[in-house]
Amino acid sequence: MVLNLVLIRHGHPLSPEEANVSDETLRPLSQYGISKLGQLCYEMETLSLTPDLILSSPILRARESSIIIGKHFSKDPNINNALSYDFNPDSILETFTKNTEVKTLFCIGHNPNLSYFGQLLLQDDESFDCLQPAWALAIEFKNGAGQSKGVLKKLFTPS
Repeated sequence: MVLNLVLIRHGHPLSPEEANVSDETLRPLSQYGISKLGQLCYEMETLSLTPDLILSSPILRARESSIIIGKHFSKDPNINNALSYDFNPDSILETFTKNTEVKTLFCIGHNPNLSYFGQLLLQDDESFDCLQPAWALAIEFKNGAGQSKGVLKKLFTPS
């Protein structure tokens, strides 16, 4: 069974000054970030990557990103604390492997955790640099997630 895991870094947020907030977790998306997420959705759709489940960090810019992506794919996102700054990769893999109805999982979160997680899941001869805002890494598992390393399906870098 082929499974797809898509790791998506949230869209570009406003700076703390622009957002007029002192709490890093309350920075909303910028118009630029919203635009890039729209491009990302279109690019993912062209490869027939449609989520069965969308998980998002509870932090504002990731939640806003998940809502944009969810609307595009007509799928409501689910908040998952495992994608916040206290990243828990085991929890994400467990959600993916134990839910037999999920063939494609979108996870929206933050760096550096998403990039490190992606590197751990890829075969040794495949690599990528750090995920930038509104970039996504699609990893394909031919024998199910957790059974073997994944193959880089596509690194989405909306321009």
